[in-house]
Amino acid sequence: MAKEVLMPKLSSTMETGYVTEWIKHEGDKVRVGDPIFEVMTDKIAIEVEAYDEGVLLKVLVKENEVVPVNSVIAYIGQPGEVIEATAPTVSKEETKEVKEEIKVEAVTPTPTPVTPSKPVNIKDVRATPAARRLVREKGLDLAQVFASMQPSPRLVVADVVEYMNQKPQSQPVTSTSVVTPSVDETSFVPWKGIRKLVKEQMVKSASTIPHVTLHAKVDARELLKLKDELTSSTQKITLTHLIAYFTSRTLLNHPGLNARTSEEGITFVKSVNLGIATALEEGLIVPVVHHADKLNLTALANSISTLASKARKNELTLDQLKGGTFTITSLGASKVIHFNPIINFPEVAILGVSTISDELRLENNQVVNVPVFNFSLSFDHRAIDGSPAAAFLTDLVGVCEKPSHVILIQ
Repeated sequence: MAKEVLMPKLSSTMETGYVTEWIKHEGDKVRVGDPIFEVMTDKIAIEVEAYDEGVLLKVLVKENEVVPVNSVIAYIGQPGEVIEATAPTVSKEETKEVKEEIKVEAVTPTPTPVTPSKPVNIKDVRATPAARRLVREKGLDLAQVFASMQPSPRLVVADVVEYMNQKPQSQPVTSTSVVTPSVDETSFVPWKGIRKLVKEQMVKSASTIPHVTLHAKVDARELLKLKDELTSSTQKITLTHLIAYFTSRTLLNHPGLNARTSEEGITFVKSVNLGIATALEEGLIVPVVHHADKLNLTALANSISTLASKARKNELTLDQLKGGTFTITSLGASKVIHFNPIINFPEVAILGVSTISDELRLENNQVVNVPVFNFSLSFDHRAIDGSPAAAFLTDLVGVCEKPSHVILIQ
């Protein structure tokens, strides 16, 4: 008897999901543990494995169709079984064909290009929708690109880019005529993938949380000195690592900011689960360092670097994206002096870090050049008042301006 394949509920907040890619197709043999499709949850894209063995008899939903969790989306059974089923009801607005796929892949190893031993049949090509789209846009041969990247199990966007970088570029075509468009050229990208998740999260946060933002200036001289002293040939310590370390310790003395809200009330969390906002081309994602307050500086730095690397390689798991209690977001690589960060719902506070700039100060009757940066603390005024929020920010500035003894005693 044919077995149902359901849209899984992969997180406590997930109500719908959509298949970004059918890895197996109708008629393909399926073994237990084989990835059969990839689904976009409310946090990340994840490959879903088969729990039954047989043949993928029927697929009920197309790629990019949004369906409720626990909906039947396919059947697995024995060859020759006949399944009469219709696709589950979905919203017309949600099931529009997407023109561009933006996704985070849960597991995609970095391929090493080698010369293919034999041509690849187009039916054997496995590629993500984003990779297929890029191949079409660049006028490339999908089978040829896939073959050139073997033994990669599945073609991703990074593979296509690498292929184009290796392939000799054709000379640009010159023309003496100039085409002037009669109307403004536009392009449209629907809300989807990570961008859709960011949109929904920001709207929820901005519309439900009364934000208040406090700004404080930090003298960075001692922090920069400590960073240089701690960085070795085998371990790179950054300002983000140090700020994350001091934040996790300071939060222990200000538990009101290490919390999460719900309709029923506020949950104060003893452990500091520190989110580090990471910017990707597709959008912003927040990996979480769990129990950051229990880690020494080296372990915390390694955890932050590892999570950032996994985010860029699309290798984050669902557990590495949930459970945060406080978030740090940095624009230090830009020229931004200060900003008002939006709280990562349902947390109660977020710390923004600006770029370092030079400031002239008068010290001991002498003008000195001082590197400074700004902290911007946004907090939920429903959950915490201005005075305790200011106390936390004041303490954090203090340990960042005189950090050495904190490192030595912890």
